[in-house]
Amino acid sequence: MCIRVVSFALTIDPYPSGTGPVILILDGIYMLFLLKALQGEVREIIAAIRLVGLGGAMIAVEFWNFVDWLSILLGMTSGIIWASCIHEMRSEALQSLIKDRYMLIPDVMTMSEDRIDASWVACVQPAIATWLCIMSWR
Repeated sequence: MCIRVVSFALTIDPYPSGTGPVILILDGIYMLFLLKALQGEVREIIAAIRLVGLGGAMIAVEFWNFVDWLSILLGMTSGIIWASCIHEMRSEALQSLIKDRYMLIPDVMTMSEDRIDASWVACVQPAIATWLCIMSWR
């Protein structure tokens, strides 16, 4: 029994026309909120250090400060991942698999192993290398 998979469309446009500018503005506002929270946390630690010295940084370590730092870190991480996804969506290797604007090329499901490997090398490996570099695992 053979199952045939037929792919019709996909989108690699992170901000499609029509709603794109609104979503882009909302993403920017989200990052500004994160930066504002980061600024407040840093100011709180600096004020504690000025008041008590280096031990003052330990005064600022409370449960809710930990929650704030965790939310800032996770928010910034999701923003970096999203920016990386946008960058990779625009790669030439990925764009070569798209016909017109939202359609896969007709023979994408019958691509040769060599072409799949070439797409892997051009698309995925640079992204993995970038992330390993960012995370200092390499």
